[in-house]
Amino acid sequence: MKNLHSKSIHTRIRIVAIVPLVACLLLGLRISFQSYTDWTQAKQVYEAAHVASLLNKLVHDLQKERGASTLFLKSKGASYSQELTAIRQGSDQSLSAVQSALQSGAPVGLAKSVASTQSALSKLVEMRSKISSQQATASEAVSFYTGTIAACLSVTEAVQPLSHDPVLSSLVQNYISLLWPKEFTGQERAVMSGTFAAGSFDDEFYRKWISIRASQSLYWRVYEMSLPHSLETDYKSIKQQSCFKEVERMRAIALEKHATGAFGVAAPDWFREITALIDLYKGLEDKTAQSIVSTAAQAQSRGLAMLVGSVVGAVAILAVSLLLMRVITESVHSTIHAIVSKIKEVSDGISNASTVVADSSQALSEGATQQAASIEETTAALEQISSMAKMSSGHAVQAGENMGKTRQHMDEGANKTRRMSESMEQLRSSFGEISKIIKTIDEIAFQTNILALNAAVEAARAGEAGAGFAVVADEVRNLAQRSAMAARETADRIQHALEAGQQATTVSADVAELFSAVTAQIHDSAQLVGEVVSSMQEQNSGIQEINMAIRQLDSVVQANAANATTSSTAADMLKDQFGVLEATLSQLSTGQFRHTETMLLSSEAPAPRRQAPSRPAYTPAPAPSRAVPRPTPPQSQHDGFTDNFHAPRHSPSEPSR
Repeated sequence: MKNLHSKSIHTRIRIVAIVPLVACLLLGLRISFQSYTDWTQAKQVYEAAHVASLLNKLVHDLQKERGASTLFLKSKGASYSQELTAIRQGSDQSLSAVQSALQSGAPVGLAKSVASTQSALSKLVEMRSKISSQQATASEAVSFYTGTIAACLSVTEAVQPLSHDPVLSSLVQNYISLLWPKEFTGQERAVMSGTFAAGSFDDEFYRKWISIRASQSLYWRVYEMSLPHSLETDYKSIKQQSCFKEVERMRAIALEKHATGAFGVAAPDWFREITALIDLYKGLEDKTAQSIVSTAAQAQSRGLAMLVGSVVGAVAILAVSLLLMRVITESVHSTIHAIVSKIKEVSDGISNASTVVADSSQALSEGATQQAASIEETTAALEQISSMAKMSSGHAVQAGENMGKTRQHMDEGANKTRRMSESMEQLRSSFGEISKIIKTIDEIAFQTNILALNAAVEAARAGEAGAGFAVVADEVRNLAQRSAMAARETADRIQHALEAGQQATTVSADVAELFSAVTAQIHDSAQLVGEVVSSMQEQNSGIQEINMAIRQLDSVVQANAANATTSSTAADMLKDQFGVLEATLSQLSTGQFRHTETMLLSSEAPAPRRQAPSRPAYTPAPAPSRAVPRPTPPQSQHDGFTDNFHAPRHSPSEPSR
């Protein structure tokens, strides 16, 4: 830690930044290493899956060659000679593709199984020669091809431990689960081809066939349990094919007549149907292999992308961290330099100001004498203001009483106006009822007129006999018309009276509102006058308090003179501290800051070097007595004001609060 204190600020910032930088770099390296490991594993699985797919193509051809060879041997070379030659050519092509893929060496993790497979395949030519010359038995041929195929399948089984990807491992496991039942089906093809060619079972082939069928059933159940959803349709469709049903039929015949023979099944027919079935299994196998290769390729691409991304990210983090460290260092240095420059400017200003404060303190003590004379004049003016305030208070009380009487008169006027409005509203209601009655009369006159018209019509139909009745009907109609006219005139006049009453009601309401507003204003004015009276009384109390404050101000003026002398001495001592401050700022600006002991001023105030000018003490005239009680002076106006001047002051070296 002592060595750290001796370092510059730039070095300290760099040391602080290096720790997270190294942590980020280590984290980036760890992620890059993990990405490289994943990419390497994915690449190994991809290469191994490619080699395994080529070997499984060879396995498929060898399975055909095994069945054809058995059929050829059981028939003593009488049948399937040409087909066997064609099948061997297909096997040779697949073997050539495998050898080409293994020229650069076996993939990592497959060296042992590939070596075993190559050793088994090296004996293929010799076994073919024996089969062609009828020197090998069918059992020997089946055993050789079965062992060679098992060696090839061991390569595929060795692919699964290479991957740590659960999806890829599951696909490889499912692939292996398919290869073995397909291999057992191929073994069955070879055994039963020989059996159907011979026309009967021998003990060895029967036991082998039963064992093969049991193994088939077991492995197919294992495969169905791990079958992916994407292959379920393909697998189920195989069981619907005619070759599958035909093979099942031939199996049932062989099982039924295993003791007697004479199956009635031609060996070429069996070979053709079961080969078609195995080819369907091969298609399912190829789809699974393609899925494994594509999944491995995707895993390899993801691993490579993660590797490149992690490396680029680590480099970017390193570059950005270095750039940020440089920028922050320069920023801190420039900030410190600016702060130091500003503090120097301020300290120079304070140094100059301390000199001015010392001179101003002397001038302040001289001005205290002049303030005493001003206080005498202020006291006389306050006495005059007090008498005028008493007079104003009396006038305000009388104005308040007059406002109260006026408010009573206005309240009475508002009540009478309100009663007049209620009477007008009752009158308007009566006019409304009369209007309804007139309307009823008008309707009766209208109905009478209609009846008179009907009577006139009937009289006209009666001829001379109804002449007198027609005259009466005409008179009734005239009377009804006059009644209707009189009713309408009466209704119009009542309507005019209603409108006039409505206007009178509106005017009355407006007058009532006006009275209410004036009453409210008079009430507000009365409150204002009351507040003025209270303010006048408080003003009188305040004037008495001002008198007391002036007496205290006299003692404060004398204290100011002594304090001014003390401030002058403190300003001189403050100059000595500026030297220490300038040396510290110089170290900080160069980045070589050291812990030093700084001399501080004594907390006790120095003895004053100047004496305040003496003067006679001023005793103000006593304030006149008043009936209004004087409230207790607020702490902030008197006691606190005096305490602020007599409280101990902090040392000039302490920061002001």
